[in-house]
Amino acid sequence: MSEFVYVNWLASQDRCALHNVFANLKEQAKRDVDEANHFSPWRKKHFTFAFVDDGESDAAFEVVRNAPDRSIGVDSLYVKFALNGVSIRVCRSQPQGQDDVIFHVKSEWNAKTNECYLKIDDTPCEIWQISHRALSPLINDSP
Repeated sequence: MSEFVYVNWLASQDRCALHNVFANLKEQAKRDVDEANHFSPWRKKHFTFAFVDDGESDAAFEVVRNAPDRSIGVDSLYVKFALNGVSIRVCRSQPQGQDDVIFHVKSEWNAKTNECYLKIDDTPCEIWQISHRALSPLINDSP
């Protein structure tokens, strides 16, 4: 008989709960915004990025690209992350004023492996990949 090893499956399952995944995604996005604001002098001169959290809700936040100089051909835009119960909805602003859903994120805890799996639509991913896919067009869209 092998030695008893305690597996804290409850903690693993809790870390995989969508609200905890959302909190981790929020932290990843905050750090990505900080990094984006330390890019090249050209980018710093023409646009900046802001993390916007209204503080009243743990269910939504935005990353905003502020582009005060429209002469370079880059508009101010945002990406919004919203926790809606069964998934995290990621939207991008459009010039017409409406949001365009980019993708949904779901989490799934596997009882056989005691692991949490994240998916963008049906594609497995990690937290940083969610942030990358959502924010990369916002950050890298430059003339």
